[in-house]
Amino acid sequence: MQLVIGEPLGKGSSGQLYRGKYMSQDVAIKMIALVDGHNVDMDSDSLQACPASERLQTFKQEFSIMR
Repeated sequence: MQLVIGEPLGKGSSGQLYRGKYMSQDVAIKMIALVDGHNVDMDSDSLQACPASERLQTFKQEFSIMR
């Protein structure tokens, strides 16, 4: 297995952050909440309260920052 997801490091408005390893390298893994309203292991109501277009814009901004 090339990707190993470790313990959670925190969560923000658009997803959760985990420690992990990818091909023996230490990495941060961000699990982004899905745009269709189904969250990835999140218990925050703040994201679901936002319109889908706003969540998509947040995802695009985070993706731009991470790349």
